[in-house]
Amino acid sequence: MKRIWVMSNPSRDIGLKHANTVLSVLAAFDCKSRIVQKPADIAGAGEPADLLIVIGGDGTVMRAARRAAPLGIPILGINCGHLGYLAELEPDEIPLISRYFEGDYRIENRMMIRVSAGGGKSFLALNDAVISHGAISRMAEMELLCDGDYVNKYFADGLIIATPTGSTAYSLSAGGPVVDPRIDCFVVTPICPHSFGARPMLFNADTELCVVNASLKNSSDPSETGVLYLTVDGFDSLPLERGETVTLKKSDITTSFIRMNRHNFYQVLSRKMS
Repeated sequence: MKRIWVMSNPSRDIGLKHANTVLSVLAAFDCKSRIVQKPADIAGAGEPADLLIVIGGDGTVMRAARRAAPLGIPILGINCGHLGYLAELEPDEIPLISRYFEGDYRIENRMMIRVSAGGGKSFLALNDAVISHGAISRMAEMELLCDGDYVNKYFADGLIIATPTGSTAYSLSAGGPVVDPRIDCFVVTPICPHSFGARPMLFNADTELCVVNASLKNSSDPSETGVLYLTVDGFDSLPLERGETVTLKKSDITTSFIRMNRHNFYQVLSRKMS
């Protein structure tokens, strides 16, 4: 018997309307289903799920992925957000869930990044890691290394290191390229660089990237401490003192998405962008 958990963002799915519709569809099949309230419940549901159905926007899907991916649980996203790049179905397509039981679907694996910093602290990213001054709009200085070799020094508002999945998120807004998710690579995009020579770059996913906080303290301005902040997928945040390094590697863990529609990545991109 299949075990299918349903996680819905109540601020998007008012009154859990769509979640209850999903449960009514699942009731027609030989499966065990339940609603989990938050990402932490995915791991604490007592037994591993065969499928996690996530109802909400891309942020909801990312929160779920950070819990589901290490457990090897694939995700089927239902879009109740603004863009919904990561979702497979719209609310009016919920009956298509029946294809899962018919075996009429495919699994798409998405690369994730293992981000390490701050004395052994480690995070898992589906979209990106961002190094910047945080809420303060001030130029940062960062050095980028690839497999220990110096690449560039950036004078910019920040630096984005994205997965192909994250290439359509913050990196795209900062002028980075759109990358086909079937290509495993790092997308490094400076935010408002103070140099015409600072351009987005792609790196092989098998390399190790390091970003060093090279920002200087300003003795005439006590508020200028040289501290930068690492933000992972928009959720986790960590201060970086001058000289501290963020290390980024391709993770062995991938996020698996269930795909049922016949749309390819380029059709989805064209529809969402328009």
